[in-house]
Amino acid sequence: MCTANLIVTNHEAQSFPSCSLAKDDSEAYKDHCKPQRLEFDRVLCDVPCSGDGTLRKSHDLWRKWSSSMGNEFHLLQVNIAMRGIALLKVGGRMVYSTCSMNPVENEAVVAELLRRSGSSVELLDVSTELRELVRRPGLGTWKVNDRGSWFQTHEDVPDSRKNVILPSMFPSSTSIHESHKVYNSFDVNSEYNVPFSRNFNIEDTNNVNCDTGGISSSNSAQSLDSKFPLHRCMRIVPHDQDGGAFFIAVIHKLSLLNENQVIKVRKTENLLSKNRTVKLQEQCQHRIVSEVLDDNKLLDEQTKLSVANQTSKDDNLTEVKMASDVEYSQTESGDRSRRMDKLDYQHKWKGIDPVLFFKDEAVIKNIVSFFGIEESFSLEGHLVTRSTDNARRIYYVSKAVQDILELNIQVGEQIKIASLGVKMFERHRSKDGCSCAYRLSYEGLSLLFPYMRKRILHASPVDFQHLLQYRTINFARFADARFGEEAASMMPGCCVVVLREGNIMPYAVDLKEPMT
Repeated sequence: MCTANLIVTNHEAQSFPSCSLAKDDSEAYKDHCKPQRLEFDRVLCDVPCSGDGTLRKSHDLWRKWSSSMGNEFHLLQVNIAMRGIALLKVGGRMVYSTCSMNPVENEAVVAELLRRSGSSVELLDVSTELRELVRRPGLGTWKVNDRGSWFQTHEDVPDSRKNVILPSMFPSSTSIHESHKVYNSFDVNSEYNVPFSRNFNIEDTNNVNCDTGGISSSNSAQSLDSKFPLHRCMRIVPHDQDGGAFFIAVIHKLSLLNENQVIKVRKTENLLSKNRTVKLQEQCQHRIVSEVLDDNKLLDEQTKLSVANQTSKDDNLTEVKMASDVEYSQTESGDRSRRMDKLDYQHKWKGIDPVLFFKDEAVIKNIVSFFGIEESFSLEGHLVTRSTDNARRIYYVSKAVQDILELNIQVGEQIKIASLGVKMFERHRSKDGCSCAYRLSYEGLSLLFPYMRKRILHASPVDFQHLLQYRTINFARFADARFGEEAASMMPGCCVVVLREGNIMPYAVDLKEPMT
């Protein structure tokens, strides 16, 4: 991407680290210059899904797809989206999206997010945004399919399947607590006939999309509507604008998540997923015994088993802290010691190079002096390397990335960083008498060039073409004699050649005799 303001991480989304140093909320916000925990202004939560909205282009999906795929993704989608909300700043927005048409993966997930988060979040009405986009409102009622049968409420599901077909999959679900009161301020009926793009309304959409044609096992006379304003979601169906199917919902965070609410959610989730966790453990154990694994793979499998076992048994506050904003409050000494043990274990990520701040002041001063870099473009604290011994490449990062890196180091490198920043300098393969050990990297040239005052040559189009065309060229062969003299008088090392006429086009080269 060639941008200094980017960090690419490698984590399972539902367990993305929070990197918190703050004991409570007041401590987290008292110093805006030095963040105490990792939070985001915007989160794009494009979750794994059954992908039935891509059937037009994904021909292999016709063989793989089944009606149960959406049910299998539902809980994972909820957990990922809840993690996104937990990492969201107050006042921030999260976009939840899928390429599926299944309401179990769409409206049911959004309803569960609103149910778990209580008054901490709101579902935004974005019907006035992107007016050219043909969309339909979200569904307020739907049925859930399982093994060829259709169910309208969780009570209709056979007892043997209730640990697979969860209450949160249904529009009338109150999976947190039966007495839980949801969004008193929402007047759903008053907004039900608000038209969306191309005059689609909620009533017509429900009639079209809820015609399942399946076998209903429900004892209810009709499906129950959701208590949430799910019509604020966006459904994009293929035949409206000759494309694929998508689902989009925009969630606005109003306040920090309520601790008691999250505890109830976690306890309910543990009860519902207990049987599935046991089954997962049995499968993993069988795989470990049957396969010939090396030591590293065996360690990875055992770690996964211990994490799954801990998730199914531990429903105390410590577990809740790993899944939401609540982890920043009520830190006890025992909890802190267990967290530090985990940090020690994660200090070095296998297969991922560490991120180290480049602090060699002598080298930095030499680079600044050699290329004449202005003081307004500060390198101090903005340079990092991924080499533990000899820094072959030096990357430049922005102030925001610098703050996150410093926070990540303080919490024991919880974030697994795959890539970051923009490559700015590279070590010369051979010094050849050059007074600067590093040359400019082309990726970072556009960022650094406006602040350079040395090592710059201006070439005519003919000479510029020669530099691009030939691997080596003598100074005397340049068409512009003055350009050749300037190049000959310059100290060996990397320099920037700019096209003299037309558009400015900087080009970094190593200046030698002959020039290469």
